[in-house]
Amino acid sequence: MFRHLTASRPLSLLACLAMTACGGGGDGGSLANTPPPAVNQGVYEGSTSNTGAPDFQMLVLEDGAVWAIYGNQTSNTFFVEGFVQGQGSFNGGQVSANDIRDHGFFPAISGRLSGSYTSAPAVTGQITNGSGSVTFSANGIVGGAYNYQAPAQLSDIAGNWNTSLTTGGTASLTISNTGVVGGVASTGCNFTGQITPRASGKNVFNVSLTFTSAQCELQGQTATGVALTYPTVAGPQQLIVLVQDASRSAGVAAFGTR
Repeated sequence: MFRHLTASRPLSLLACLAMTACGGGGDGGSLANTPPPAVNQGVYEGSTSNTGAPDFQMLVLEDGAVWAIYGNQTSNTFFVEGFVQGQGSFNGGQVSANDIRDHGFFPAISGRLSGSYTSAPAVTGQITNGSGSVTFSANGIVGGAYNYQAPAQLSDIAGNWNTSLTTGGTASLTISNTGVVGGVASTGCNFTGQITPRASGKNVFNVSLTFTSAQCELQGQTATGVALTYPTVAGPQQLIVLVQDASRSAGVAAFGTR
């Protein structure tokens, strides 16, 4: 894992997603580091000015952390090209983050997000780096098959999953009824870990994975992040797992349906 991507990929992939609050680990921008209003927490979906990977889904957590995937949506799978992670500051309808990380690249590249949000909930804005900027707009998902307000259930995610990786290749995951994770990537990289319902009581899982074999780029290291599962329009259940290492320089998304 973490072998495929290079920093030469175009800026158009940088911001397919970085919606309401991509910061994480930085100073959160020029605004005070304040979390989002309750109405702005949850999952968003929308589009950006990137034509190569125009679809996205964005998770805004109660502490202002954001995990946002970008790629191409079909009726039965979201094909993830990369993801953006960060910590945002929300104040008076404005959101700002100075230290977002885009894991559509390896190593991840940094940028700055600025935008505005409403209680609809909705958000618009742009993300920039040294090469340019990409605009975005998104609306919160209210109702439907995925309910952010419901507690996450391990029974929804337990079992076997065959996933694709944004770093290239595939990975087979097994998640026990108690959230213990075991898996192997097509590169031969073995990993173990834990998936736990988030303490907030929302429909999100916390993830911790440790890479155990010599074939792993991060052998002996641990990556952390989040996971979601929800039914697709066509019926299959979608799984999305997003993790990054402690330095936020390496990240991978695993996605699949069953």
